[in-house]
Amino acid sequence: MPRVIASVVVAVAALLVCSPVAEAGRGDQRKTGCEVSTGSGDVEVGCEQPGGSTRPSPRPVGVVGPVKPCRWVPATAADGWDPAAYGNISASGYVFVELPDGTIGREFPDGRSERVFARECPDGVSGFTWVDTSITVQEVIDDAVGRARRAVPAPVLEVNPPASAGGIVNLGLWLALLAAAPVTVRAEAGSLWAEATVTLTSTSWDMGNGDVVSCDGPGTPIVDLDTLEQGPCGYTYRASSPEDDPYQLTVTATWTVSYRSSAGSGSAGTVDRVLSVDYDVDEIQTIGVSN
Repeated sequence: MPRVIASVVVAVAALLVCSPVAEAGRGDQRKTGCEVSTGSGDVEVGCEQPGGSTRPSPRPVGVVGPVKPCRWVPATAADGWDPAAYGNISASGYVFVELPDGTIGREFPDGRSERVFARECPDGVSGFTWVDTSITVQEVIDDAVGRARRAVPAPVLEVNPPASAGGIVNLGLWLALLAAAPVTVRAEAGSLWAEATVTLTSTSWDMGNGDVVSCDGPGTPIVDLDTLEQGPCGYTYRASSPEDDPYQLTVTATWTVSYRSSAGSGSAGTVDRVLSVDYDVDEIQTIGVSN
């Protein structure tokens, strides 16, 4: 059984012993009363300050952008900590406990338990957070993957001739989408972390007449506006579209999802984005003249 330490709300920094870097950078960056919820599938964190006011904590999950050189580390009790020095009794009814691995936790009347983590950065400790001990690395991976999937952008056509101008029979098309960079999303819950990346890997072009063209990546934008030949990712219509009934040009952009995490790396399937436009194709009649 874990050993009960106290039934009081205290400044978390006063409870903990982190690494020398964390101890040296502690300063006034003490935070208390953080709550973690996983009800919607996303790991959400909020902190309660003494006096009952609430404010958002640094959100450790679903961060898009450069990864800072910081890390979450479990924290242990400081020597000589005296719970009698703190008079605020927890309104949530939790008690502080020492978990089996020696780190500080807290237990609630409903049976939930949490572990406290300190965020160590090169310039010291930037914050603390409580994380439910039932959260698994797979949940963190799923959170990052789900956010990355939702971040995949819609296709933007870069076809030549463009749909606004339409095509000509026997004039080669260059099929391409506007280049889209990979999207990376990072999710964290204490020392558990995952990064999911979606990368545009292929396009499939339904030309509206029964023909389909498959290409690597976003296709190939035109390089010479004077060329009559189709591009490496291209197509040439041999018949005009029916009168007042243009072809439906449909592109399916396929993004591949991969991840790396504190438990290893892997793949997480693909995501498709589809775009359809009217594409009118006309035929120009020519008459040959002898010398």
